Amino acid sequence: MIITALEFGKNLNKYLELSSKKDIIITKDDVPIAKIVGIQEKEIPNIESLFGILPSDIDEEDILKERAATL
Repeated sequence: MIITALEFGKNLNKYLELSSKKDIIITKDDVPIAKIVGIQEKEIPNIESLFGILPSDIDEEDILKERAATL
């Protein structure tokens, strides 16, 4: 799907939701400037993917607190 930057800005939530079903190409002055690609939930990394990398005495809550402190 190809839309203008103005249309994307006016209907941001609509196009973010649609991006889970199809790629959205955003144009400005008829020139493609961005591509919004949805991700599937299975593509989102989770704590289990770090098994064997993290020290065994660290839990998910500690990791989230440390991450929040760096923001």
